[in-house]
Amino acid sequence: MFIFELIDPLNRSWREDVLMNRFHPKDVVAIKAIRLGLFPCPDTQVWGATRNGLFSIKSAYHLICNQQDSRKSERPSTSAQGNRRIIPNEVWRSIWACNVQPKVRNFLWHACSNGLASTEGLTRRGVNVDPCCCHCGELETPDHILLNCVFARAVWFASRLSFSPPHVDPQIHKAIQGWSSLISKDKIIGRETFGLAAHICWSLWKARNDALLGGKQLSRIDVSKQAEFEFEEFLSISKSSSNPPHARSDPSFKHPWKPPASHGLKLNVDASITDNKGGLGYVLRDSSGQVVSACSEPITKYSVILSEALTIRAGMQHCISMGINHLEVENDNQELMRCLSDQYLSPPLEIFTIVQDIMALSSSFSSCIFHIIPRENNSMADSLARRALSVACRTSWLISTPWISELCNSDSLRWSRFNI
Repeated sequence: MFIFELIDPLNRSWREDVLMNRFHPKDVVAIKAIRLGLFPCPDTQVWGATRNGLFSIKSAYHLICNQQDSRKSERPSTSAQGNRRIIPNEVWRSIWACNVQPKVRNFLWHACSNGLASTEGLTRRGVNVDPCCCHCGELETPDHILLNCVFARAVWFASRLSFSPPHVDPQIHKAIQGWSSLISKDKIIGRETFGLAAHICWSLWKARNDALLGGKQLSRIDVSKQAEFEFEEFLSISKSSSNPPHARSDPSFKHPWKPPASHGLKLNVDASITDNKGGLGYVLRDSSGQVVSACSEPITKYSVILSEALTIRAGMQHCISMGINHLEVENDNQELMRCLSDQYLSPPLEIFTIVQDIMALSSSFSSCIFHIIPRENNSMADSLARRALSVACRTSWLISTPWISELCNSDSLRWSRFNI
């Protein structure tokens, strides 16, 4: 049997009856998860160890190392190695992506690996020390120092996070999972919350060392304020270094949304994702900035880049059905738009077929151009995507809808003011 025999050529979907007859149910689920494109395309060899399917010596090296680590994990290990094994990979990725100083990231890694020099850990390694906490007298473990000690709980409560560690078996890696999950809801607030929480953990560790080794007792307010001051100082320095004067003064950063040329239309697209669902939105406007079409559509929850790619494809299909000849497509996802603008870039495997579809659809227009824009210039498409989260099916909004008219007028007003 060949792969093409498993695909319905008319609907471009998997033939479920054939799959169920020839494969195990678990394999059927895995096969159906492979997204098919709208158009038939030749088979392509890909390297599964990289995100974009291209082979590299570095990826092969990491693949071999990961295989060796997997074999080692089957052997008896020390408690620290065993602790690293039972913690989800997303925790380690969150730690290394945390917007804090490298020393704080390294500290969190050691805390999750049970590698801090707590008195319990030193006792376990044969060092003759008192294993009790210097603040409360209980057994001192990394989780106890950072979460369960009465002093740690008081520091967390005194901070502006007002975080309350669970009273039953608090664990630092579970707390990190909770902090990092906030990023999916609001990137800016989530990253700052996670960063501040990491600095509070760091300050708790330093306060413990001051009390145990230096005899210096800090109050819960002092520790909390110290963490907040250090984090704010780090943020201000990192922001100033990432935004040099020439970048801040570049006028392109202040450009409002710009209407298309007189002979064409402009399609702005965006996607919105929550914990359990997703939505896409796109708006089509003419050279005067007036809305020609505005749509919202609920979709299954996917990754950000896949959702954005699906939105562009849906928007372009809509434009083809309207008989449009000249089209400009705008979106704020830089990675996706670079893949569409540069034919030599290989897209991530998860959007490979969608990108192929988009490029095939682009040939249906006399001209089709893709642009990257700042997020603030994509507010109308973003609003449509958010609306999609609360509708049951694809919805085409009336152009006279008040909130659409308000957003449209706002963009047009900003553009007219910019040209004065």
